[in-house]
Amino acid sequence: MAGTYHVDLTRSKISFSVRHMRVSKVRGEFKQFKIEAKGDPHNLNDAHVNVLIQVASIETHGKERDRHLRSSDFFYVDKYPYISFESKAFHSKGHGKYQLVGNLTIRGETREERVDVTILRVKKGTGGQQLVLCVGSGVINREAYGLTWNQALEAGGVLVGQKVTYEFELHFSGMGS
Repeated sequence: MAGTYHVDLTRSKISFSVRHMRVSKVRGEFKQFKIEAKGDPHNLNDAHVNVLIQVASIETHGKERDRHLRSSDFFYVDKYPYISFESKAFHSKGHGKYQLVGNLTIRGETREERVDVTILRVKKGTGGQQLVLCVGSGVINREAYGLTWNQALEAGGVLVGQKVTYEFELHFSGMGS
């Protein structure tokens, strides 16, 4: 049923990982974000999604690293407090799977990105609202968004990988029309 849906922050998660020192991965998440989706969760072909992430809410379980990520070396939170995404199109891959195409803006740089999205569940809530659970993932090149800070390693290579893998699990609720 078409309608407007808002993300439930208490049950939703946006996380990421990036290669660190060529061997391990640093994992983190953004704790504060707003997402509004408009459309029919049974058929996303005409759906529209807006995402706004508060960059200062980044958490990697390392206070110094988080502080560095918020600095002008990386996200430059004082000048660019948000990451945003606005959908342009959903392409059905069948069985609740879609490729979402949209514009991602990080640190003032906007690029078209593709995101794999799967609708896992659509059901009625106890208050009559529609509940939707979706998951998704993708990969971006952080350097394309001005996140170019790095450090050479003595053994060769660099401290921080170029590719960032992200995943999300989002719980939405809304009233269909």
